[in-house]
Amino acid sequence: MANVGGGISKGMSYAHELTFNTRWDLGRLLGLDGWILHAVMMERAGRQISYDHVGEHRILLSEVYSLSGHAAAHLADIYLEKSFFNNRVNINIGRITLTHTYATPVLLCTFMVQCSAPPAIKADEGWSVYPKATWGGTLRIKPTRDLTLRTGVYKVGPLTENPSGWAWGSETSTGVMLPIELTWEPFIGKDNLPGHYKLGFGHDTSPYADRLGTIPAMFAHDVFHDANKPRDTWRVRKTLWF
Repeated sequence: MANVGGGISKGMSYAHELTFNTRWDLGRLLGLDGWILHAVMMERAGRQISYDHVGEHRILLSEVYSLSGHAAAHLADIYLEKSFFNNRVNINIGRITLTHTYATPVLLCTFMVQCSAPPAIKADEGWSVYPKATWGGTLRIKPTRDLTLRTGVYKVGPLTENPSGWAWGSETSTGVMLPIELTWEPFIGKDNLPGHYKLGFGHDTSPYADRLGTIPAMFAHDVFHDANKPRDTWRVRKTLWF
């Protein structure tokens, strides 16, 4: 990518990502009918143009950045999946990137910018962001063609730990994330244009500093202040294709 004007300086930064996706049918391999093992490995290298030439450290213009480390084979995901009742019920269990399932709109990965998650979501460690996976599982229920309900439980830990993705025993845990999300995907109008609407909530049991910061002494008895408490996240998102 190149910055041709504005920012800190004009210039170009090279980056690449090589991804190896696998899907193993455990029914044929081990006799576990209906179970699928998914695994994703990747290799990233290069530099971030946002840092080098633009001067932006929050919104990355190229999604190739430091969470993957410099491992030759970074393990991004490895999980088991099975569907029931003609795909109306689905479960995923293993090491999963949380924002592949929750809080990510369908348009976010169309281009090279911000493919993993919105900046507000990945500001704190509660939401594991691609390619950082964590232990957890999701239950998906699809009662109708247009409606999907997802909920699950995921371990929470620092995003910068285990940069290779393989050192599972070295990871620490600060709590669990309990996400739930309702998705409505209707076809609208005479041209049947697809819509994409999401309402989501996540409860992170990890202790976070109070967003109020320091309370002036004269208001100390009037304002509740907790130095460490869980964090709740609400999300509303709409995408309509024209």
